[in-house]
Amino acid sequence: MFSVKGKIVDVISGKISDSLLSIENGKIISEKSKPEKVYDFSGFYIVPGFIDAHVHIESSLMTPSFFAAAVLPHGTAAVVTDPHEIANVAGMEGIEFMMRDSETLPLKVYFTAPSCVPATNMETSGAALGAKEIAELMKNPRVVGLGEMMNFPGVLHGDSGVMEKIRAAKKSNKGIDGHCPGLRGKDLKKYITAGMQSDHECTSPEESREKLSLGMHIMIREGSAMKNLDTLLPIVNEKTWQKCMFVSDDIHPETILKEGHIDRILRKAVSLGMDPVTALRMVTINPAKYFSLKDLGSLEKGKSATFVILRDLKSFEVVAFFIDGQLVFEKGKLLAKIQHEKPSGGNSVRLKPFLKKDLMIPASSPTEVRVIKIPDERTTARLPSEACFLNPDLANDILPLAVLERHKATGNIGRGFVNGFSLKSGALASTVAHDSHNIICVGANYDDMVSAIDVLENAGGGLVAVKDRRTLAILELPVAGLMSGEPAEKISTKLDLLHSAARKLGCPLESPYMVLAFLALPVIPKLKLTDKGLVDVEAFRIVDVKV
Repeated sequence: MFSVKGKIVDVISGKISDSLLSIENGKIISEKSKPEKVYDFSGFYIVPGFIDAHVHIESSLMTPSFFAAAVLPHGTAAVVTDPHEIANVAGMEGIEFMMRDSETLPLKVYFTAPSCVPATNMETSGAALGAKEIAELMKNPRVVGLGEMMNFPGVLHGDSGVMEKIRAAKKSNKGIDGHCPGLRGKDLKKYITAGMQSDHECTSPEESREKLSLGMHIMIREGSAMKNLDTLLPIVNEKTWQKCMFVSDDIHPETILKEGHIDRILRKAVSLGMDPVTALRMVTINPAKYFSLKDLGSLEKGKSATFVILRDLKSFEVVAFFIDGQLVFEKGKLLAKIQHEKPSGGNSVRLKPFLKKDLMIPASSPTEVRVIKIPDERTTARLPSEACFLNPDLANDILPLAVLERHKATGNIGRGFVNGFSLKSGALASTVAHDSHNIICVGANYDDMVSAIDVLENAGGGLVAVKDRRTLAILELPVAGLMSGEPAEKISTKLDLLHSAARKLGCPLESPYMVLAFLALPVIPKLKLTDKGLVDVEAFRIVDVKV
């Protein structure tokens, strides 16, 4: 039995008091007169461990064990991860790997069962999960709900497969996460009535307030590329805070290393004027209640002795960190031992042989085409024709984009154009392409695109920058083409080299590979490209590239 002395933050009452927190056998107990040891953190703040209520660990490019080593120094005690990235590549086998690799970690890793594998029928994934697999996953106590239901058109149209998954989740009495960017009015009510309880895709206060008024929980996202905190913070007030949470969703290792994880969101929220205790509630008691994590979220008698010692409630600097009564971080050092599961499965990149012309769009004359406009818009452009194929227009930043199916060697190739990368030469390619994770490639010319794709096939997956058929930088991702199997520091160094290479090719984007990855996701506005073709997300159908 031991005690910790400091300023205890009660996230239930909102009060802060100088007191002792007593711990025995990993649990918080009533104060005893003679503890065996007292940790004196007088002047510092004792708060519950942070919970990230919605994250895709695969998007960090780290396996769960390396992800844990990266976020533990930032006070993150638990995460709820939706493993639909690896599930779309490797199905149940991929999910089982994520569970094994996180089983013995000090970080508490909970899962939601992926609801959209694949997300739509307009793409080719490496696996498919139906209601049977969902029901099986729901039996696992570490699975706390059904993952984000991205196929909201399927819900609205009563798609039988979608509704079966929802029914399987309801039978387990576990929650159901939503995903419905821009959905409003009658369609939103129908979506919520089907069982959706949260949304992390809100981008405006008006959208958020409507969803809150209909009973939804709002997860305010602040990731590496998608950042909604500035815009959505005004929705949080005395009447709504209990329905709000902060989440990271998709976060890269360099963001964690340079800025932090949940602590970085807390810092920003408080700097924008939010009350610190309210901010803490949104990453402790609120997600704990939402996911029924009864042992976490507050410093009450009988709960897990999982708490963070903070220097103050402005910088949120972590001085020390206890999980289940064990000191896992102190004085800038991670004390916990972390074991890493060795992945299996071999090379997940299986391409049918292709030629340069297979990436090109035939046309005998200048042609008006639909163009994906970064970040989430659409436009059109008139492109010249040469040798019966359309040419890119580098002067106006209209570049060729291709998505190649890489799971079953079908030979499917989606071809289109994108505006916003500003490449003057070379090509960028990735096997991280949400959510089916086929190969996606953008380039200033087709020769470099072919070279970039070849490099990734030989590497077994990753991110690459190529110029004049020469590799400028590469991050190999041998674990399902999604994760490295290396620590955050090594991945971040390689990402820095990739971003530097992209800038030298002319790309001004801060996170070009994360932007590239989302150009294949056909459930967020407005035009996307999959291996089956160009998707008009609003019409929810494949359309011709030519207008």
